[in-house]
Amino acid sequence: MSYSVSILICTRNRAAQLAETLRALAAIDYDAPETTEILIVDNGSTDETASVINAYCNGSVETSHLMEARAGQTYARNRAITEARGDILLWTDDDVKPSKNWIQAMCAPIISGNADAVAGGILMAPHLRRSWMKGLHKIMLASTENFPEEAPINLIGANMAFHRRVLEKVPSFDTELGPGQLGFQDDALFSRQLENAGYRISRSLDICVEHHFAPDRLLRKNFLDRMIREGKSEAYVAHHWEHRDLEDSWKYDVKEILLPLYRLLRPAKDDAEGGISAREMGWLKDLAFRSQMQIERTRPRNYEKFGLVKLNQSSADIPVAEKR
Repeated sequence: MSYSVSILICTRNRAAQLAETLRALAAIDYDAPETTEILIVDNGSTDETASVINAYCNGSVETSHLMEARAGQTYARNRAITEARGDILLWTDDDVKPSKNWIQAMCAPIISGNADAVAGGILMAPHLRRSWMKGLHKIMLASTENFPEEAPINLIGANMAFHRRVLEKVPSFDTELGPGQLGFQDDALFSRQLENAGYRISRSLDICVEHHFAPDRLLRKNFLDRMIREGKSEAYVAHHWEHRDLEDSWKYDVKEILLPLYRLLRPAKDDAEGGISAREMGWLKDLAFRSQMQIERTRPRNYEKFGLVKLNQSSADIPVAEKR
């Protein structure tokens, strides 16, 4: 069966990592799809990103450089959606190395008719692994290694694919979520909307890419920042999409008291030693969730309960691309 694929990468100020990703893309197998294109959306980079993209040459694959000035990964993703021409939209990040058969393996469940979208696997590069890492640390670093079977099937932008037919019901990513905005939950909300629309997501964690994120993501301060942004993002989804209320507020009061006591009794280790426990991470996220819920509950809801399309969404949320 013939099909076309658009490989989509959103990037911002990661020129060196992007160069490695493009080198890896140049080495993979492009034989199966009828046509393939690569679209790279630059989300306002101020480093050498443009030079890296312009220097990239893949003789058999058309490559386009698009600009999206508004900060926010979801703005960049929505721009990519409007420009992509492939039957299948195959996504990866600017710090990832896919395997040689990545395209065919990620597209196979969709082409066979067994799925409308595919959630692929993500493994940390070996040099980034640490002995202190527990399950929650790995999940927060986007690793799907030992991912709980009972967990919801969420697409993750570093390795995901979907057929363009899903855009008929779920046309875009929410531009208030994701990096550059509240921080996270953009992929998760999109995944849940797909399922509510009746689309099938295949969990194909054996189709892996290797994640070469910056080592400073292992620092304690970055884990702390991550949990705050996770809590805020979850609050947005809880209020606007799930129509939840803030319940049992006394539990948050208890955690607000316990957190400084916990830190006093268990002083943080040096950043390089991964000085943050799963308990501290969870409490911090919960407190950020409450704080953001108190903000969001003052706003009109952006969705009907479990809705597929944002209410009163401006067409400016999905702008026409400027090609370079």
